[in-house]
Amino acid sequence: MNITFVYRGFESLGIESLSAVLKQAGYGVDLVYDPALFDTMFVTQKAISQFVSYYPVTLQRLKEKKSEIFAFSVFSDDYSWASRMAKDLKQVKPESIIVFGGIHPSTLPEKVVQEEFIDYVCVGEGEGPFLDLIKAIDHKEDVKKIPNIWSKRGGEVFSNHPRQLVEDLDALPFPDKDLFHEEYYGFSTHYYNIVSTRGCPFDCTFCYPSYFRELYKNKGKFLRRRSVDNVIEELIKAKEKYNMKMVNILDDVFTFDKEWLRDFARKYHKYVNIPNFCFIHPMCVDKEIVGSLKTMNTVAVNMGIQVADEGLRKQLLNRQESNEAIKKTMRLISETNIFLYVDLLLGVPGQDKGELINTANLLSEHRPDAVTMCWLNYYPKTKISEIVKNSNWAKQKSQDLDEETQKLGFLILISNLLPKRILRLMIDKRLYKLLPQLSPKSYRTYTVNFAFACFISFWKEVFRLKKTTALYALRKVLSYYIFFTKKILNLNRVSHDK
Repeated sequence: MNITFVYRGFESLGIESLSAVLKQAGYGVDLVYDPALFDTMFVTQKAISQFVSYYPVTLQRLKEKKSEIFAFSVFSDDYSWASRMAKDLKQVKPESIIVFGGIHPSTLPEKVVQEEFIDYVCVGEGEGPFLDLIKAIDHKEDVKKIPNIWSKRGGEVFSNHPRQLVEDLDALPFPDKDLFHEEYYGFSTHYYNIVSTRGCPFDCTFCYPSYFRELYKNKGKFLRRRSVDNVIEELIKAKEKYNMKMVNILDDVFTFDKEWLRDFARKYHKYVNIPNFCFIHPMCVDKEIVGSLKTMNTVAVNMGIQVADEGLRKQLLNRQESNEAIKKTMRLISETNIFLYVDLLLGVPGQDKGELINTANLLSEHRPDAVTMCWLNYYPKTKISEIVKNSNWAKQKSQDLDEETQKLGFLILISNLLPKRILRLMIDKRLYKLLPQLSPKSYRTYTVNFAFACFISFWKEVFRLKKTTALYALRKVLSYYIFFTKKILNLNRVSHDK
């Protein structure tokens, strides 16, 4: 039996893990990948995306596959695309079995399973459930009672609670990196994505772990971590095979365990020592942790601030760090050659113009290397969606998104670059009204973020102030777009010639 995964836009560590488990069990696995050119949350330009759309090519590739099962891993932002693709696939291959999994189907299985073109929904972590489903289909066994699996028959829906979480992550095989590497050479060679944990040590209301923590309540330890030696072994093998230039450590918070990090940094420096990027948290950083990051050749970190109003951050977002902890972390990182990105949210209920100005002042005072911003999204069943819906925050959900607010967003984006006196003048005289807007749901927010990060990186590298990742990322993004644009133009030309 063969399984084809369908995915778009990015590499998926989840699919790679599922593929490794399936191949270990003797099943055939492949991938059909859509590069989503100019149609992601980071780069969106609809007019261009239609011109270089891979949708017809992706559908044709799926039609030509001999696989019995087609598996879609789906984020909420891509659910409409995945649904359209699955529906079109079902029309041309009605005998195919279509399975939806990933974050969005896991939060709304009762709705997703009702779609006529979807046969099964896999909820939560999928290595065990998906393999059990494949085995049951392969041996023509009953699937109605498989934990984590939702199915339907004759209009009746069969739902099952999730099983216990996998506690020993070392028992899982290493991700099947070749799956995505075969679709694009840059995956795993330009950079190598890896995680050492599952779960998150924190419980932010706007993030999906807040839902999964409840989903797996009393189902085992939510936050789990691979052993240092297991992670190092994967990286050593990857270095030998792919010779990657950068390692992206994608744990939600990489630095939460000081002892584990100390051991990892020492072994990483000895056996891998490739420049790397990771996510940190203000409550999980001190001098020793920063020292470990320096030891392991970390060149960039990302830290979430979200909002400068400490009360709003704690009450609505459940971010319990103090402003002093944020300032301390920025000071510690600034004393190193590590490039610091900070994340901020716009459109948070209760976030007025005064709060935005305080945010700009905070960044001007402590000057992180780059600021990234996005608008708050209310994803299904996240805690913030329930809080806003069932409390006084509902009155502020349609927050003030007027032109002045959006221009203050742009001021925040550049506040770490402006001299303090200039920033003060722009606020006092309201000169920020001359700035461009950062509108919600606009590609400009993300494009401008990236442009400023690259601009800062360029000057810091020119003056040898810091090693940075933004310019490297820009080169690799351009490489990705050039590769897939040339490919689709060639395919279109061949099709036209026929």
